[in-house]
Amino acid sequence: MLMQMDMMHESNMQNHPSGTLKGGFNEKGFVRLPRKNLSSGLSPSSLNLICLKCREKHRVSISDSIDVPLTTRGAVGETWAPSQEGAFLHGRSERPLRPGSNFDEYENTTRGEIKSTLTTHVPPSAQYGRETDTHRNGSRPFGVKRIRLEGRLVDIAVTSSKEQVLVTVDSAVVLNVTSFGQDDTEEMKSAGLYFVVLSQYDGRVLIKRRFDLFQYATGLNFPPLVTSIARGRIMVFAVKTEASLNMPKVIRNILEDLGATYGQHLSFRRYWAWVVLAGGGPTLGEITTDEVGIMNLFSSPISLSVEFSLERDNCYDTSDPREKLRSRFCHLYSGYGSLCDCEDPAPLVYEAQELENSVITEVPLGIVASKRPRALYRCLVTILSQRGGSAERTIVLTDGHNQEVLDLLDLFGIQHRINDMEGTVFPGLGARISKHYKFSLNAIFSTFPRAQKAIVLEEDVLAAPDFFSYFNQTAWLLDADASIYCISAWNDLGALHIANHPSKLYRVETHAGYGWMLTRQFFQEVYPIWKSMKEEHDWDMWFRSTEIRAGRECVVPDVSRTFHYSSSGAHIQNILTQAHFAGHAVTSSSDIRLHNVDRMVQEKYEEELYALLESEDIYFLNTTLHPCMKAFIPKNFTLGPVVIFMTMDNIGTNEGWKKLGSCLGAWHLDIRAQHRGLVRMNFYNTELLIIGYPFSDYSYLKPSWVGVTSEVGDQETVLGRRTLINRIRFPRPELEEFSPFLLKQLPTASPAFADFFIPYQEQTDEKAIG
Repeated sequence: MLMQMDMMHESNMQNHPSGTLKGGFNEKGFVRLPRKNLSSGLSPSSLNLICLKCREKHRVSISDSIDVPLTTRGAVGETWAPSQEGAFLHGRSERPLRPGSNFDEYENTTRGEIKSTLTTHVPPSAQYGRETDTHRNGSRPFGVKRIRLEGRLVDIAVTSSKEQVLVTVDSAVVLNVTSFGQDDTEEMKSAGLYFVVLSQYDGRVLIKRRFDLFQYATGLNFPPLVTSIARGRIMVFAVKTEASLNMPKVIRNILEDLGATYGQHLSFRRYWAWVVLAGGGPTLGEITTDEVGIMNLFSSPISLSVEFSLERDNCYDTSDPREKLRSRFCHLYSGYGSLCDCEDPAPLVYEAQELENSVITEVPLGIVASKRPRALYRCLVTILSQRGGSAERTIVLTDGHNQEVLDLLDLFGIQHRINDMEGTVFPGLGARISKHYKFSLNAIFSTFPRAQKAIVLEEDVLAAPDFFSYFNQTAWLLDADASIYCISAWNDLGALHIANHPSKLYRVETHAGYGWMLTRQFFQEVYPIWKSMKEEHDWDMWFRSTEIRAGRECVVPDVSRTFHYSSSGAHIQNILTQAHFAGHAVTSSSDIRLHNVDRMVQEKYEEELYALLESEDIYFLNTTLHPCMKAFIPKNFTLGPVVIFMTMDNIGTNEGWKKLGSCLGAWHLDIRAQHRGLVRMNFYNTELLIIGYPFSDYSYLKPSWVGVTSEVGDQETVLGRRTLINRIRFPRPELEEFSPFLLKQLPTASPAFADFFIPYQEQTDEKAIG
């Protein structure tokens, strides 16, 4: 897999057809000098990679491969949901669709009389078709489209405007959101693209959502939900107030794939309504307008009316008890992809596939869940469809009673325990989650009394195809080394451009969640001293504290074995998801042999690390360039590891890492994945060893002539925003093509409008000078 090369590399490659580069680069590249030549005249702003013990000439190679493929089409599509299941594929599009998350339904309907003063006529300027003044389906503006199948006809009416979005089915209101009389600030709180899913059997509402596409990165939950609607469902889209300013290309592409004519071209403050059958079905009606309103440049209201003939119910073989359950489940719920597909439904039973030479056959898997059943379904599919997965060894721990979650678990025959905390008052959400985790860990080990270890997942996390294989190869470390207190499938520093080696492992002084293994002994140690629920706290931060770690570490992979796909949560919001989770690398092969697992025990790990740091191939970065400059670190420098020193006074200070990590596109909000003050990561194929100076035990390696990356200055308070542009600054085209929902564009600022138009006049030179 050929990595992207700098212009520096490209220019040198012209003279080296073999694909290698010789040492000694010009001022556009980096300089490699023996120690005795350090006094040579170098520009202060030059990038210097200096070898301490250079005894012979080396060749710098551009790595053209990695151990095994990283995120591939299988990792977001076929591998996790085989083609015969199609659980994560939708419609006729060939674009792979990443599994997505479930969000609480947006409920904002009114009781009784509809508070609408809008007329139902269609503005004369509305666009109905490419050639004639008609709907896309061919009907006239005031006509209706008839789809004659079988069953009774239902009328679906949609209004899209600045102050109201209204959806009715046979004159019954199913969605009515109004902002009449509200100021602009209040009105924008209900702005967005509204999405309603109706049953094709009885017209009942299955899903209602609002997608805020005005603010940047707030529509990340659109792709996974909309692309998971089963074939035949009736999907209704309508705009209220504004839904286009920050509508990303990925959403516009999905609308086009689903068959929209105008939705993907929606422009600022224009309105659009669309009724379509999911799964590549026909459009029942679509309408938009290009008219500019006279009040603050909003378009005029539009209305759409269509008719649909309901289909016959019970397309499954209800003589089979499981299929009868499926029929009931799919009649009540939606958003489960091909699970509810009549033509080729996803399986309900996954035969257990044991791992070869498995040592984790008695290790249960506990899934900590709340009330996100669609997320839970996707998690379950990735677990049950791979070797090592077993419904009998899986238990789901739910926070409270949710009927849809329970119906889903009954459908798949998954055991569960309900943590009923109704009536309990907590100081904050973190304390409630902490109590649920305490309950969940206890439930796992009490349900499986013979288990000496357990694996813990969360409902909004997907497992890579070698998830169980990874734990099978590392589980023994928990017994062999008392200094290891968990094995994690997640690497906090696992972004696409900095995670390159699926077979590589590290030791870190933190608890990396999103899929981890612990021992019964550790659980029995922490359970009696679990942090009090009377004060607000985060259980995972507590697990990372020195109180719990007591000098111990976790083992983590270079490339994660899990993918966190929910765009929001207790502490994760859309911008944070876009910056640090959406572009996370995940393995795609089920057969990855980990290298040097035995070297993870403390003594051998330190021995190997010191040997690496004191080797002849080590390079030190010495430059006055700002870390955010592209030339700060070379891409694909494979001659040897590069050492960088950053400011770090103690384990609690992370200002140096906040600056460096932000510029490199890594997690930078706190210093994670560090070992004794040392952070290991890759920048494309350049191996980096970042040492916190003077705190780290490895600080003695710093030569007097090598600089230290300083702390964040007052003028750099906006550094955190820089992470948002890493999809553009640090592209990985060969991997990004397998992540079709990855947001790769900058925010669009809201335009400013005057109360009236002032005709533009070209200035003369004299006026311009004046």
